[in-house]
Amino acid sequence: MDVQESVILLSEEQRQVVDCWGEGLCVLAGAGSGKTTTLVVKCISLLEKKSDARFIAVSFTEKSASDLKEKFSKLSDPKHLFQNTMTTIHGLCASILRLHAPGGIGGILSEVESRWFWDQAMEFLWFGKLQEDVEESLQCLLNRETKHTLEDLLQRVRSLYPFGILD
Repeated sequence: MDVQESVILLSEEQRQVVDCWGEGLCVLAGAGSGKTTTLVVKCISLLEKKSDARFIAVSFTEKSASDLKEKFSKLSDPKHLFQNTMTTIHGLCASILRLHAPGGIGGILSEVESRWFWDQAMEFLWFGKLQEDVEESLQCLLNRETKHTLEDLLQRVRSLYPFGILD
């Protein structure tokens, strides 16, 4: 099936999405309304306009990401599936983190792993051999805080880090 045939099967709203270029676009529609088909047709339309174009098609669920890949591979040259990305929002974020993780972390930590590393850092803070400037700072803080309140403070600081509030 060629994209032009697919476009004919689209509703007016779907055609507007496929035909919209050069501006941001948000599609809000209920389950079963044709969002996946519309996105697939839009991706194929992009490749028809520019055969070397690259895109990332993002979905919220594994099922819809799988549907995206399946529909796209049926309507397009299979090589395009390998040259572009169709994934969930979580998969996209995981890929970005793997590529740009600070400190060379090679993956995304589970909650259990994250807690273990945090506990190890706290253990080292209290019982490890610290650099002199860190030791002095820790002693200064302990003049105002207890071990428990300092751990709470560090946890609050840690929770702000992802928001770019702290460097």
